[in-house]
Amino acid sequence: MKVQELSAEQTADPGYDLCIVGGGIIGVLTAYQAAITYPNIRIALVERGEFGLGASQYAAALSSTLASTVLVGELSSESDRFYLNLARENPTLPIRQLPIIYVGDSSDPILHTTRTITEVKPDDPRFSLPLSQLTNAHRLLYGGDVLHIEPLGLIKSLVGKLRTFANVNCFKYTSVESVQIMPEDKLWLNTNRVFGIKAEQVLLALGPWSLFHQMTRSSVEVSCRNKKIVTMRLDVSPPGNCPVIFFPKEDAFLLPTDEQFLFSIRSDEWDIQPDQKLLISDADRRNGRRILERYAPNLLDYYDDRDVFCDCYSSNSEPVIIPHNRLSKVFIATGGNGRGVRLAPAIARMALTKLIPTSNYTQNSY
Repeated sequence: MKVQELSAEQTADPGYDLCIVGGGIIGVLTAYQAAITYPNIRIALVERGEFGLGASQYAAALSSTLASTVLVGELSSESDRFYLNLARENPTLPIRQLPIIYVGDSSDPILHTTRTITEVKPDDPRFSLPLSQLTNAHRLLYGGDVLHIEPLGLIKSLVGKLRTFANVNCFKYTSVESVQIMPEDKLWLNTNRVFGIKAEQVLLALGPWSLFHQMTRSSVEVSCRNKKIVTMRLDVSPPGNCPVIFFPKEDAFLLPTDEQFLFSIRSDEWDIQPDQKLLISDADRRNGRRILERYAPNLLDYYDDRDVFCDCYSSNSEPVIIPHNRLSKVFIATGGNGRGVRLAPAIARMALTKLIPTSNYTQNSY
């Protein structure tokens, strides 16, 4: 790609202290935390389309109490605290608390947990369970309350808030095509628009596109792969007091909404390109039906397709926040492992810790 020639005016432009490329949940929350924590730095948030209309919009966004590693459990707890504080500050945000029940047989291992779980009976009066196939061999474990976040609504709300900050500019329909190093070790981002962006530091938060963008691919392809994620729809109204129902052995869950269940299931299709047309396969449908036949055959008549997307999975199931392999002062945040919304506040905090030398800036708590 041809390197853009910089004019004298562009070279003299003071630019931004931090430019975040990617307007999904991780990019937006990084910009939001930076704006709150460091009010005297200039921040640019750049998105190639509309904010929130990448992989984030499809996420079921459930904060389960189970975690694949101890670190993921700690990051989940940190993110829960952030989301709860955010909801207290603005009760209209699409963040709600729901009880969760884990269902499995007596041989199922319980992974690292971030909260205490207790065994309950199927007829516990606190919960209405739409599972017609429960037997004495099944264990039901109550994991307290978890959070459900509606990502697109939250992203739109936070971007609206960011637009009111004097130190933040949000650019949509702006694709960053390359980065070049300027004099004094500053960075220049060439875009598809008539303008470029100068920055001291850059965070590339491209989600599953990290494996395909020319700026990030070589840095992440050794440790990451994209995997498909499937969410079905069950067009039946959940009963009152219905909890989230999680099936750890199958890595699936039923999430009650006002009018239907969302049914998230595991898919084992790897190396997915996020810009291709993604479809729910016959294997996905058979897998979903097998789970319902095992626990809730009464829901099979309401089984329907909904969303399919993909995310970037790391080799150790933990988020990836790494320096670019060629460009100093450029970092990459990816590896949501299907939990990008759940872990986004903690991922944002970790990225800012690497990006911003706190001794140089006024710091507030968020």
